[in-house]
Amino acid sequence: VEVVEVARGAGWLIRTADRDGGAHAGVRARFLVDASGGGAPLAEALELEDATARIRTRSRTIYTHVEGVPRWEEVYSGLGGSTLGYPFPADDAALHHVTPEGWWWFLRFDHGITSVGAVLSDLEPRGSPEAEWAALLERYPSISAHLEGARPVRPFIRTSRLQRLQLPVAGADWCRLPTAAAFVDPLMSPGNAFTLFGIERLVEALEAWGDDAEVARALERYASLTLREVELLDAMIDGCYAGFDAFPLAVAFSMYYFAGATFSEVRRERGEGGPGDGFLNAHDARFHALVLRAWEDARRLTRRGRRPSPEELAAFEARVRDDIAPYNLAGLCDPEKRNLYPYV
Repeated sequence: VEVVEVARGAGWLIRTADRDGGAHAGVRARFLVDASGGGAPLAEALELEDATARIRTRSRTIYTHVEGVPRWEEVYSGLGGSTLGYPFPADDAALHHVTPEGWWWFLRFDHGITSVGAVLSDLEPRGSPEAEWAALLERYPSISAHLEGARPVRPFIRTSRLQRLQLPVAGADWCRLPTAAAFVDPLMSPGNAFTLFGIERLVEALEAWGDDAEVARALERYASLTLREVELLDAMIDGCYAGFDAFPLAVAFSMYYFAGATFSEVRRERGEGGPGDGFLNAHDARFHALVLRAWEDARRLTRRGRRPSPEELAAFEARVRDDIAPYNLAGLCDPEKRNLYPYV
C-alpha cells in the first residue's frame, strides 16, 4: 500500500491506498513506528530536519536486474585466476568488485536473475544511465567479462545521492526504525542487522508502556544510540571509500567493521549482549573512538587523490591490527589468510 496521509491529533491517523488508487479505511494509534525506509511519510508529516550533511559518505548508484550472469569462478578462471582456497563460493554471498571510484554489487537470486549495480563516489551523472554503464564496463574488463552475454530484464535506475538522515529519531508518541531515520551506503549490507538492533531497543520502550517517564527515557536512549551507530557506520564505510584507490588501505580499514560485527555476534551468543548494545559495538566508547581516529588518518593519507607510500600502508595496517586486538575473534588481519576468512 501507499501511505497517503499521516495526521497527528489525539493520537495518530494513518490513511493508505492501493497502488491502483483504491482507498483504505484509516488506522488510528496512540504510538507510531515508522518502518518505511526512504519513503518518509512520517518525516514529512512532522517536518523533520534534514541532517544529511552530517554524513561523510557520498555515493550514488546505477543498477538493474539481469539474467544469464555466469558464476564468478568460471569468469575468474577464464581471466587466469583461481578460486581454490575460497572459504565459500563467491556467488553464494554478495559479490563485490571494487574500483577506484566505488564498487559493484552482484546479488544472485535463486530464480536465475542477478541484481547488479555500480555504486559511485562521484555524484555527477555522465550522460544517460545506459551510456554511463557502458563507459564503466569499458573501463573494467573483468567486470565486463562477468556481464558478458547477460541481458537486462528491467530498465536501468540511476539514483541521486544515497545518503539521508532526518532528525530527531524519536518523539513522545513516535519512533523511526534506524534505516527509516538514516541510510549510509549498501557497501557492508548493514541494513537488516542495524534494523534488528533498533527493534530490540524499541521493545524496551514498549515494555514500559503505561509508565510515561520510563518510556520517554527508553526512547531517549534509543535515539541517542541510533545516532551513535550512524556515526560509526558512516566512518567505517567512508574510510573504506578513502582506500578504494589504494586497496590495501581499504582492506585494512574494513577490519574495523568485521571486528565490530563479529564481536557483537559473539557477545549475543554468550548471553552478554542486550538492548544497551549498539550495532557494530557502537556502545563501546573505546572502539568508537579508535574507528573515528582511524577514519581521520585514512582521509588524511588519501587527501586530494594522494596514494599512501608502502611504509604508510604498513604502518596503517599495523595500527588497525593493534586497535582491533581486543575485539578480534575471527582471526582478522592475518596475512597468511590472504583476506579470506572462513568465519562461522
